Amino acid sequence: MELVSCLMLFSLLAVMAPHVGLGEIFKGVAPFIVSDFLRLALLIALPVLTTLFLL
Repeated sequence: MELVSCLMLFSLLAVMAPHVGLGEIFKGVAPFIVSDFLRLALLIALPVLTTLFLL
C-alpha cells in the first residue's frame, strides 16, 4: 500500500473513538483498496480504455 494511504489510515485512527481499532479501519477500507487494484489491472490489461473517452 502507498505510504500516503497508510498515513491517512493512521491519522483516521487518531480522530476515531477509542474503541475503534486499526484492524476495523483496515477492514472498512479494504473494498476500496481491492477496487483500486482491479482498476489498475484492467487498465494494464486493456490500455485502450485510457484513451477511449478522449475521442
